[in-house]
Parts: sequence; structure tokens; C-alpha cells
Amino acid sequence: MAVPMLKTKRKYGKSGIANVSQKNDMWVLRFEEDGTVINVMTEDAPEWMRKGTCNISLDEFNTKVMSIRPPAGVYFGKFKGFWAKEGEEPIYREKAYQPKTDRRDWDIPAHLEFTALFTIIDNKDWDGFQISKSYAYPFVKYPDTDICALTGWGSKKMEGLLNVLGFDLMNDSIPYTENVLPWLQEELVKLDTKLVLTCAKGGWLNKVTASPV
Repeated sequence: MAVPMLKTKRKYGKSGIANVSQKNDMWVLRFEEDGTVINVMTEDAPEWMRKGTCNISLDEFNTKVMSIRPPAGVYFGKFKGFWAKEGEEPIYREKAYQPKTDRRDWDIPAHLEFTALFTIIDNKDWDGFQISKSYAYPFVKYPDTDICALTGWGSKKMEGLLNVLGFDLMNDSIPYTENVLPWLQEELVKLDTKLVLTCAKGGWLNKVTASPV
């Protein structure tokens, strides 16, 4: 019998809009909702952390910044790559089935997922700031070929993202491997397409579109 692997849901601590300042080797976070002040060591925050008002999510012990997001709004940006552990190539992960909820009237089937990273540009307050959005991994081997097809949950969204990033789906193809993300990342970064990134309430990246200029 194989060794069972139990997956636990990531736990979060304090979260909300916070004013961020810096003191010596600490980031000082003052949350607007209740005035709570939490100090976080510099090494326990992302490298793109900065002063200002933004959306913060801490770990369950309130000692590490798990997520930092800009204020809701529209920003210019560029595709940066796919998330990967330090020193490793990007790869997809498994997502379990999620039944509908009070806020979502549809089920989400079990699927593979990965995270795309984007960098804000041309903004004096947030230039170089990194934001992310998760997508389903819909790449499969097209029968009797060595190229990929898109199919299943999230395939339409992925088709839309590739088009926005400038990948020519009508004339180009994606070589099939068990993990296409490293190859695809290299190709998409080379396209260097200017984007419009729309962040909703909470700073979550909601929409990625091509820039008109």
C-alpha cells in the first residue's frame, strides 16, 4: 500500500487593509479595521513589499506575510512567469472538488491548477509590485501528435489568457510534455506584451486584458 499523503488547508491570521511603514529591519503593519499593529521581520515578507496602504494577509501566527495586494484599481502590467518554489521549475498542483456555496452557485470539479505572476509597471506607487492569479491547467496531448490541445475545466479562460499575452493560437503550437509550463513561460515572457490588470476589492487580480497603448 502506498504511503497516504494528507493535504491540509492553508491557515491565515490577520487580514485586511493595512498601512505599511518600515522601522529598522521590521515592517510595521497597522490594520485600518481595528488599529491592530503587527511587526513582521523583513525576511518574512515578499521582496516587493513596500510602504503605503495595501491589502495584507498574514499566516496563522501573524508572523509572516502570506499575501500583499495593491488597492483595488486598474494598473498597467507585464507577464512575469509562473509561480515556482525557489530553484525549481513551475509546475501544476492538484485541486480537489469544491461544491457550490452560498456565494457560488456552481460546483468546481477536481482539476489541475497553476499560478501566473504579473508585475505592475508605469505606476509611481506600485511599479515592480507582483500580483498573481490562478488558472486551471487544461493542457493534454492531442491524439496522434506531439502537440498540446486545450480541454476541460478552465480551457476557455486559458485560451483567453494566451490570446491576451500575444500567443498566436491559430498559427503556433505548444509542444506536449507532462508539464508544459517551463516551455510556455519562456515563450510568453519573450512576447513582452503590455497588459491592463484589474484588481477588485481586496486587491485580488480579477481581469487581465491587452493594453490599448
